[in-house]
Amino acid sequence: MKNATVVMVLFCLSFAFSLQAQSRKTSKSTVKKVSNIPVYLYADPETSYREVGTIKATMSFVIAGMSDAPDLSFTTKELLNKAKRKVKKGKMKSFNAMIIDPDDFSGMLVNLKDPSNNIATVNKIQGVPVYLYSEPNKSYKKVKTISATWSNLTGVESIKEMVYELVKKAKKQEQSGKIKSFDAIIIQPNSFKGTLVKFN
Repeated sequence: MKNATVVMVLFCLSFAFSLQAQSRKTSKSTVKKVSNIPVYLYADPETSYREVGTIKATMSFVIAGMSDAPDLSFTTKELLNKAKRKVKKGKMKSFNAMIIDPDDFSGMLVNLKDPSNNIATVNKIQGVPVYLYSEPNKSYKKVKTISATWSNLTGVESIKEMVYELVKKAKKQEQSGKIKSFDAIIIQPNSFKGTLVKFN
């Protein structure tokens, strides 16, 4: 009887988390600008675009822009400045947006067909919609703010791994009952803090 009860509890928990995962539907976001250029990270442009070129940064370059806490905004600005210098020297065509690859922190420079359209479809990590350099297009309430520390990020080699660790921390707290359920995470690039939110 005791074993049956344990199995039933585990089944209910599994079912509850399954429903939570299904509720985390991919949604739209409004992309923010860095140095007056829209930056797409974990977000796909709604409007079509044409690739102009690629700009790359090594992880050591990313870390060089960090001090007491992870900071992606510094490196993003440096990528854009590097690209703008190439345009000025005639080594690259002009562009009006940048799509960052979280695997290697390279920036694909593009020309959006409709530059006024800053709407994007948000990507997910571990089933959780991630808003980085973007803001949800629907109202929400804050559940909790969590931070990534250097100890969490020891050995990471990409933005994707950094985001993965932050999301993993949030889901672990949710599953243990330390925090209420959430629908998405909004990450601040200049501090790498994640605001867990529940959509209204």
